[in-house]
Amino acid sequence: ASTERRITSTTPLQALYLMNDPFVHAQAKALAARVQNDADTDAARVRRAYELLFARTPTADEAEAATAYVEKLRAKLSAPAAWE
Repeated sequence: ASTERRITSTTPLQALYLMNDPFVHAQAKALAARVQNDADTDAARVRRAYELLFARTPTADEAEAATAYVEKLRAKLSAPAAWE
């Protein structure tokens, strides 16, 4: 049935299933590889990811937030692990 609004029904179990599903992991890896191969800079990769995922370019705020996230994640991953 058609409805103007739908109530969000995602449960924690659904989210956990998707986070742990091998198919979802494989698709994420394929997207990452494609974006990595298609563009040379973080800004260009963010733009390409938005084009592939949302069929549009990111807004200035979205591009800035995504690029900042990538930089923060890269720094975190390159730092020595706290347990080592």
